[in-house]
Amino acid sequence: MRTGVLRWTRVGAVTGLLAVTGLAAAASPGTAKADAQLGPIWSGYVSYAAPFSSVSADFIVPGATCSQGPGETGPHTGFWVGIGGASDIVQTGFQIECISGQPVYTGWHADVKGGATPISQPMQAGDQVHAAVACLWGVCDETVQDVTQNWSDTSSLESSDPGSVVAAVAAESGGGGVTTGQVQVTNAMVNNVPIGQLNPQAMVQDPASYNGLGFLDPFPLDPTGTAFYFFWNGNPGS
Repeated sequence: MRTGVLRWTRVGAVTGLLAVTGLAAAASPGTAKADAQLGPIWSGYVSYAAPFSSVSADFIVPGATCSQGPGETGPHTGFWVGIGGASDIVQTGFQIECISGQPVYTGWHADVKGGATPISQPMQAGDQVHAAVACLWGVCDETVQDVTQNWSDTSSLESSDPGSVVAAVAAESGGGGVTTGQVQVTNAMVNNVPIGQLNPQAMVQDPASYNGLGFLDPFPLDPTGTAFYFFWNGNPGS
């Protein structure tokens, strides 16, 4: 499985899971996209109001299309939450990868250097997925919960520097990326408050990174500061 990593050198646990409380209204189709800065390797919302101990968000897994024919294998697009320091990152989420011309959906957890381990549980388009990272006293829990499929998976790891720099709710593509429909993100929380309260910046992936596309556009946060959409190529109709 290929998963892009959030690396600070390149970018310049929950036992009781947060409940999915329903989908808040985010930016509607046709709303202007966020005034995003071009970032090296990923798109989404980032806060530098450190220190951070937790980040979480709920996603609706998008439908996807492998556009290069039945033999296409390799292009991938991932969605995740994470916090990071000067040396470590703690991140978890899910990915869509084209394998033999078909989109395959997989949850994953990453180690502190960004290497991902897939979760062997079912996931498909339309599922509600909750992703969360929570750190306490140098131990971090990474949780992916597929509410629709009724499973959750938590992995724990040690980190000496988990959240001294940045927190993010993000997406990224590699190998050209996988074309998706709109991706709804809700309940985006950092340190148990809406990410919108922590001076978040909208970022757009640089097209040169991972041979990906720079058009996983994050649209504006809704008035609660917790919900938004990603649109592929900035097109609400895609």
